[in-house]
Amino acid sequence: MTESQIIMSEINRTVNRVGQQLANKIIKSDNDLDNLMHNLESLTAKLKENQKAFHKARLREHELCFAKV
Repeated sequence: MTESQIIMSEINRTVNRVGQQLANKIIKSDNDLDNLMHNLESLTAKLKENQKAFHKARLREHELCFAKV
């Protein structure tokens, strides 16, 4: 797999894992809501980091592809 495919796979695993965790969670108190919001903020930050890494990897792959021509 290419670097971008590995990163996209990691993004998908993260989203699926966290999505399943959130789907199974029942909000019982304000504290649970706070924890949920924190988890969503953390997930958003991780996805943004992975998105940047994905785009950088794609650029490197394109550069390598053109270098071979």
